[in-house]
Amino acid sequence: MKFKALLSSLLLVGTLIMFYSCGSDDDSNGSFTFDGNNYTLSAGLIEDYGSNGNGSWDYDVTLVSDGISFANDELTGTGDFVYLDLNTSSNGGLESGTYNWSSTRGPLTIVSATVGLDFNVETLSGTGVNLTGGSVTVDVSGQDVTITLNLEATGMLLTGTYSGPLEEL
Repeated sequence: MKFKALLSSLLLVGTLIMFYSCGSDDDSNGSFTFDGNNYTLSAGLIEDYGSNGNGSWDYDVTLVSDGISFANDELTGTGDFVYLDLNTSSNGGLESGTYNWSSTRGPLTIVSATVGLDFNVETLSGTGVNLTGGSVTVDVSGQDVTITLNLEATGMLLTGTYSGPLEEL
């Protein structure tokens, strides 16, 4: 079952190949630490999956490193990413607050997350780890968001912060 969730997350990254674009600057917008190692984040993406049918809305956020680039309508390169399946009480996008891990979708929940390390987006190969618990704090300020990560996988912690815009897919 864990492999299926990991594969689904990796397929999402593959889907981003068709939709992703980024600006020309290579400035860092944050970083994360996973299992004692540090990684830089340079861009954020958001995709609206609509209503969950229970008063909550599904928004998937993917934070990527600058090793992943966009050219000729496809993602290329190898880099790191954090994928978050977030749910809000707003149909207008992410809302400020703490999103807690949950097995069911509802307002201010996170139901799935994956970290990809040294991940090649063309071959969908690299290290992918499904995260299993924790929380994510989101602060929305105009077009920018600050996302604070406090997540875990079995025996491993992922902490970090991303600050900047989220490009809509």
